[in-house]
Amino acid sequence: SEALDRYMAEGMSDVIGWFDMQCLLVLRVLSAYQLSEEIYGGVAEIGVHHGKSFVGLGLLNMDAGSSKGIALAVDVFDAQHLNTDASGEGDLQIFMSTLEAWCGSECVKAENLKVLSQDSKDLTPEDVVDAMGETKPRIFSVDGSHTAEATYVDMKTATQAVNKGGIVIVDDYFSEGWPGVSEGVIKFFYEQSETEDRFVPFFIGFNKVMFASEEFASIYMDTLHSQQAVIGDGTLQVKIQLMLGHPVVVMAEEVRCKKHTRTLLPGEACPAGMQCS
Repeated sequence: SEALDRYMAEGMSDVIGWFDMQCLLVLRVLSAYQLSEEIYGGVAEIGVHHGKSFVGLGLLNMDAGSSKGIALAVDVFDAQHLNTDASGEGDLQIFMSTLEAWCGSECVKAENLKVLSQDSKDLTPEDVVDAMGETKPRIFSVDGSHTAEATYVDMKTATQAVNKGGIVIVDDYFSEGWPGVSEGVIKFFYEQSETEDRFVPFFIGFNKVMFASEEFASIYMDTLHSQQAVIGDGTLQVKIQLMLGHPVVVMAEEVRCKKHTRTLLPGEACPAGMQCS
């Protein structure tokens, strides 16, 4: 949509937060596939900070037209005593003004937006569905507390709340400053029952790891492969790797150093003594 293009061109750089434009392009491709296959539902995010990624999710939701759902935002906001690891600092007033400025007045209407000011460790999948008007989200971003305990709980909530074909996004999985994220995700992953619709990783890139049920993971991988030109230009490096025993698409920007060309994986720093651009 024009609004999404405008946000990427003008708005993202002005909003404080940690969200890469190319991650939004990845989500745009996946969202378009979902809608083409009638995978409907709203969007949800735990840990919205000032709304940098949530605006993108909200615009993808609005692009669904008559098939859109509710956009659900969950954050402790002013109750920063609950933010025990200081991962972000949500501000409800800034969040709402950011959302209205870049997603539009329709985004903040009660029928399109639900905000829960609470600790996500107390949030259940049933709470999510209830808050979203008895519907399930198709995209769920987990970016709240980065402790192992909180990440584990948020992964359980998100994967149980999403619609069939839903996508769960995890922030900072490979970030060296937040080891609790990978610990919580791994605990969740191996505690999944063999009989349930297991969620597996299918994408790594731009500081995110994305999960979907095994039925849809390979479909989403194929979709990203076929649309990689939409996500990046000739500097985008795409490869297939294994994560937790499952194939994933890895996307990373090529970084040119003095001595040779390196492809940096998410969370990897440029080697010492070399100048990267």
